[in-house]
Formats: sequence, C-alpha cells, structure tokens
Amino acid sequence: LFYPCRNASAQFISRRLHRIPAPIRQILEKLEVSSPGFFSQTIKGSPAPITAQKKRLLLAGCVVLFSTFVFLTVAIWRMQGKQDFQTSDTAQAIDLSDVSDEKLARILEEAHSYLQAGDGKKASSSARRALRLRPEEALPHLLLGHALYLRGDRLGATKSYERALTLDRSLASDRLLQRHLKDALSHGKPRQNAASILAEFGADEGAP
Repeated sequence: LFYPCRNASAQFISRRLHRIPAPIRQILEKLEVSSPGFFSQTIKGSPAPITAQKKRLLLAGCVVLFSTFVFLTVAIWRMQGKQDFQTSDTAQAIDLSDVSDEKLARILEEAHSYLQAGDGKKASSSARRALRLRPEEALPHLLLGHALYLRGDRLGATKSYERALTLDRSLASDRLLQRHLKDALSHGKPRQNAASILAEFGADEGAP
C-alpha cells in the first residue's frame, strides 16, 4: 500500500487514505500502537530494479497461468458438451435407417460423432456439408441445430430446428430438441422462435 509513496509523509498518506473502510483503519491503528512510529517515518529508498532474469521468470509464469486457464476453460466447455449429447436422447436424433443415400448417411454419422465428442464446430461443418448435398432432408437441419446449440448459438439452433420440423414433424419427439427449445425460452432473442416452434409442433404438450 505504501510502496508507491516512498517519499511521502504520514500526514500525506493519511489524507490520501481517508476513505478506507473502518475495519482496515482499526487494523492500521493497532499496528501504530504496537509499533510506535511505524507510520510517522518517511518512506525512503527506490524500488530494486527488475533484472532480465526476473523478467523472464515473470513472463514464463504469466504464460503458464494463461495456458492453464485456457486449458481448463476448453476442458470444462467440452465436458459440458458431452453431458448434453452422451445420453440416450441422441439415439433417436440420428436414426439413419430411412436415409437411402450412403454418402449422406456417412456425413450425418460423422456429424453425430463430433457432437458426442463435444466438438460443435466440426459437427456444424459436417451438418452443413450434408445440407449442401441434400437440403430437403430434415436430419441435417436437426443435427445442425444440435451443433449450433452446443456452440452457444441458441437463435441459430431454433431456426435450424424449425426447418427440420417443417420437413419432418415426427422429429418433434426428439428429447434433446425439446430440452433445447425449453431452455431457449429463458433467453431473450431465441425465446420467440422457441415458443412458436413448441406451440406449432409440440402437440398437446407443447402448446401450454
């Protein structure tokens, strides 16, 4: 606290610190009582110069801390994604028995495997490839919605879900889709889309 004020008097410091909270002020008063003259002495001297070795150590420490933070952030994000998709809900979402196009089925399976791995970016890329191949198919839209939701794009996910359900109403029974739509009701921009989809495609359960 007093390090930058190395040439300041006790009166100068007290004027600058008049807004400190009462508990800290009491601690400072106790210090003054236990060590008379602790605050009345002029703080002299200059800070020790930072050597090149210390600079390198500080830089290395910052790099390690930043790398650890990034690693933990990515790990937690991927774990959250896996919790969403490694459930029985995904089995219904990728029923490929009715997909006659082998290339399309292979791409959809690839998109689903990325979803299970928690990689929303690669999953959305695969889903978009499937859409370029067969834009009239409902499953690519559904998987793209799952991938966008995994990436945090709730608004984009609701739009993909709407296209999927327009092409195939039976996908409304997908539990993962239902859970994502209900969650989207709690967020500003995608709220209206999610409500409209649930009301239109959710049958007796969705309308309320």
